[in-house]
Amino acid sequence: KEDLGKLLLSESSAHPRGKLTSLDEYINRMPAEQTAIYYLVAPTRAAAEHSPYYEAFKRKGFEVLFLYTSFDDFVMTNLTTYGGKE
Repeated sequence: KEDLGKLLLSESSAHPRGKLTSLDEYINRMPAEQTAIYYLVAPTRAAAEHSPYYEAFKRKGFEVLFLYTSFDDFVMTNLTTYGGKE
């Protein structure tokens, strides 16, 4: 699973639309108090950015990965942990 996780790329709330980031890069940017990888599955980035779920993380200053397909959700659900983070 860790090997698969190294291959995953997704958009992030910390980057402009179209720029992809890896899970390793995401973890390196996490604040010390953040203990988990946060992601949001939505049909589009605009929908993700207007989600009330995203607003909660945004208020805390946590970066969120944006995923757009049910396959992305399946992969993340089955990955469960990566780099010691849930």
